[in-house]
Amino acid sequence: MKISVDFDKTLSKNNVQNYVKKLLKEGIEVWVTTARFDDDMVKIHSPHHNNDRLWEVVNKLGIPHERVYFTNMDLKADYLDNQDFIFHLDDDAIELEFIEKTNIVGVNVQDPNYQQICDKLIEYASKNLIQNKKNFFTGHPIFGFPTHPLTCDRRSSKCEVHNNKEGILFINREGEFICRCGDYKQQKN
Repeated sequence: MKISVDFDKTLSKNNVQNYVKKLLKEGIEVWVTTARFDDDMVKIHSPHHNNDRLWEVVNKLGIPHERVYFTNMDLKADYLDNQDFIFHLDDDAIELEFIEKTNIVGVNVQDPNYQQICDKLIEYASKNLIQNKKNFFTGHPIFGFPTHPLTCDRRSSKCEVHNNKEGILFINREGEFICRCGDYKQQKN
């Protein structure tokens, strides 16, 4: 199983490094996808900057250098689309908005519950419950949490499933999938 993380304001933070360290110990393949210029391009476009801090963190965590992808200021979504990552963790709302249009789930590191959300996504992937990530999870425009197509029990007349026959569920802060009408909550395993 593979995940992707941004570097600046994401993997550069100690709490994210600790979380990634835990994932690596669990056997998760971690990639770094950054909008930064690679080492060759940075000399041309931004000669006063370098990637020393990025390489320091990557080396400290033991992430192989070939698992670091520099987009050279292109959108990360262009690279991430059709890759087999479970999710991409990032702080940039614009990048996350474009990532949500791909087959990758974008998770906002600024959400205080990002670890729970990521763990739940990994749990579902490990149980092979995600066959097609694009159909299984889509970004919810209001809540910003991943959603999936399980349906509500349709008892409530105000339920969007009852009304539209295409309801969506979202992950609440406890990591459960729930319907906005309040009548459906997926049972924990």
